[in-house]
Amino acid sequence: MEAFNSLLLLNIKKQGYDFHPFCEKIRLTLVCFADDFFLVAGATVKSFRTIKKTLHEFGEMVGLFPNLDKILCFFGGVSRETEVKLGKILSISIGTLPVKYLGVSLTTAALTARDCRFFIDKVEKMIRSFLWSGANELNKKEILWVQWINSYRLKDKSFWSIREKSTNSWIWKRFMKLMDYAKEHINLRVGSGRNVNFLFDNWHELGPLHLALTCQEVSYVRASNSESVAKFVDRGKVVSSRRATSRIQLLQSRLPVLNDSENVIQ
Repeated sequence: MEAFNSLLLLNIKKQGYDFHPFCEKIRLTLVCFADDFFLVAGATVKSFRTIKKTLHEFGEMVGLFPNLDKILCFFGGVSRETEVKLGKILSISIGTLPVKYLGVSLTTAALTARDCRFFIDKVEKMIRSFLWSGANELNKKEILWVQWINSYRLKDKSFWSIREKSTNSWIWKRFMKLMDYAKEHINLRVGSGRNVNFLFDNWHELGPLHLALTCQEVSYVRASNSESVAKFVDRGKVVSSRRATSRIQLLQSRLPVLNDSENVIQ
């Protein structure tokens, strides 16, 4: 599907495309599950014509054309008239929500144990493999889920500084509820320090500094919410002896020696 996606992105540049909501920043156009894939796009004539052109060109190149009897188009938030109009462009049938994969509804609402009793082990294994690509791949920006979270949830902020919103999906709300529990079990062994947040990550013996230091002490060290440990260490001593409280003295006396190795979650 990489070849198809590359061709689609090329045609997007040529004749335009309206991305699906929350997809444009990472230029997400399709999601693959084993032998199936979902094309995601804004419900516009421009997008559908670009998809149609790409499907035709891809078929001409490799000899693989879509089986229209096995393809469905799903819409959300548009009129029935628009659904019919766009469905005719691709000559495919219109499906009804919720979409199901392996018999389980793909939905942002919470699933019950009954919904996925039979598939829960297989789905967990599939999602872990597809989204995370293994436990050692969490920092790789090419992982789809990590790209999306960085673009639309974190926005270059530390995970620990994010607050729950009423509009968040139930999955993200679950992450938020587990935050306090996770803090007690996650420590960072600093390597380069470039990807370790100075205030919010648990890298110092004092613990997360946004909790260990008072607001006044944070202002004394002049650290922003997005500052890395590497940047702080490079700045050297930043607090005068007059303002150096016992906690600041301990902080400055126990700074890590940075190197080029990766930061390690313990």
